[in-house]
Amino acid sequence: MISATELAQRVSRLLDAEVETATFDDRISLLTPAEYPDGGGVVVFVEPYGNGFLVSDRGTTEASLVGYVNERRLSESAANLAHRFGVRFEQGRVEATCTNDELEETCWRVALAAAAIGAADAFLRPPRSENTFARLVADALSEGARVERNRRLSGASGHEHRVSIFLPKTHTIIEPIGGEEAWRTARLVYAEFGDLSQVNGYRFHAVLDDRSEPGRLEDEERLLVQKGQVARWSDHGRWLAGLVSGN
Repeated sequence: MISATELAQRVSRLLDAEVETATFDDRISLLTPAEYPDGGGVVVFVEPYGNGFLVSDRGTTEASLVGYVNERRLSESAANLAHRFGVRFEQGRVEATCTNDELEETCWRVALAAAAIGAADAFLRPPRSENTFARLVADALSEGARVERNRRLSGASGHEHRVSIFLPKTHTIIEPIGGEEAWRTARLVYAEFGDLSQVNGYRFHAVLDDRSEPGRLEDEERLLVQKGQVARWSDHGRWLAGLVSGN
């Protein structure tokens, strides 16, 4: 197995740019200069495979698109784009196998394919309207604390997350959950909280939008309570002040 330091040096020489790596068990994550449409850096993962290596995005690209594009249409478009870069899109992952001599080039081709698939999706998905519930929560919090919207924070994987609401004084991350895609959003927030929990002393809160149907979003609540605190907007009179003060 190659070391994270050696991998970073080899890819940095290829791209003439510094890259960041981290080691997790038997795999290495590599943050590349390639970017998704939202500005987040593409992370590829390297792990032993036979006499060589398997390089993949571990499904990160596909996870960011599910819920916006028809799954069959997504798979067909992604497979065609991946093929252009000499890699594969299989079972939701951009991936390729390679020998040691091909490793740095393969890392870059997987990253470029992942970025291209993400960029292609910008033309396939419908325009996203402003999240009015997130604005409602942010406005309520801003009455007692400094609030930052869409703050970029890097997780243990090297992926850069754009969190909806951030309270810098208490390092609190708040993600509003609701609307027609509540379950999809909850899944992404679950992954976000898990990744960010490994790098800093962040506090995690999900706020469920139960204004129209009190008592709904039970599945989302059971999922997210595994990673942080979960509150309902209907009870904001009870928890809002404590969240602002950090208690």
